[in-house]
Amino acid sequence: MIVQMLYNNIPPHTVLHQYSRALFCCSNTHDIAQVKNVLFNFIPDRGIIAFRVSSPTASTYSSSSVITFSDVQLNVGDAYDVNTGKFTAPVSGLYIFTSQLCVNKGQHVYIEIAKNENALQRSIVFTSGSTYQCCNADAFDVLAQGDTVSLRTPPSAGSMTTIYRSDTILWSSFSGALLV
Repeated sequence: MIVQMLYNNIPPHTVLHQYSRALFCCSNTHDIAQVKNVLFNFIPDRGIIAFRVSSPTASTYSSSSVITFSDVQLNVGDAYDVNTGKFTAPVSGLYIFTSQLCVNKGQHVYIEIAKNENALQRSIVFTSGSTYQCCNADAFDVLAQGDTVSLRTPPSAGSMTTIYRSDTILWSSFSGALLV
């Protein structure tokens, strides 16, 4: 049944659900081995692709500026370029990106996660008085090989965006990973 599903273009999540049921119900190890073989040959192994960076290289950014980070904590697959601040998809697939930027007291930050210079998600925060605040942005998207994703200030940001910068406190960060 599962083999038939794979060849009939049934969505992978349905196949995985049926596969897990088959493993639980089957007592024949030959059937289990056959299901595993077909399933894992159907879903390509593209390896792990993930990055996490922190410590913005500057405190202020004007509109349409890519926010770059100096501390690369993880860069499996070498897809994040520390010089440009851009992630380039080495393979096509579904990716997730997440960011958190914190602002100095009495300042604001306006950011977007952008794919090929087009906004996927925007976030904004204004602070007042004596508190620090952070804004987050998360985006899922299907990328083709060679697509780029960056964290930047939107073209409509207008005045300077001020980011709390610390090399020891990991408040501001940007990360991403291939999901499937």
